[in-house]
Order: sequence, then C-alpha cells, then structure tokens
Amino acid sequence: MKQETKEALAIELTKAVINERSKNESAFDITDAELWVHVYLESLKQIEKGYDEQKSDLDTWRKLVD
Repeated sequence: MKQETKEALAIELTKAVINERSKNESAFDITDAELWVHVYLESLKQIEKGYDEQKSDLDTWRKLVD
C-alpha cells in the first residue's frame, strides 16, 4: 500500500476519533492543534499495524486469484 494511501486513511480515522471523542467528552476542545497531531500520529500507527497484520492474508488472496 502506498504511503499516501496510509496517510489518507489515517486522516479519516483521525476525523472519526475526534468526532467520537467530542460527543463523549464535554471539556473536549476540537480546535486543539496538538490534539489533532497526536491523534493523527496514533491513527497512522494503527493503520500501519493493521496493514502489516493483514498483509500476509492479502498476499495469500492475491496468489489464489492470480
């Protein structure tokens, strides 16, 4: 998977996490730039970890399809 794709997925995950947290936390500042950066970096780690965990399954599937 291209790095740009991982980054785009991380941005979408970041938006979803910020949205959910803002619903559940009354003192949550959605305009806090440091929070967005922190959540984005954590999201990127999750995307990369998820991709790495699924990569072998994807490789196996591709071999079966080809």
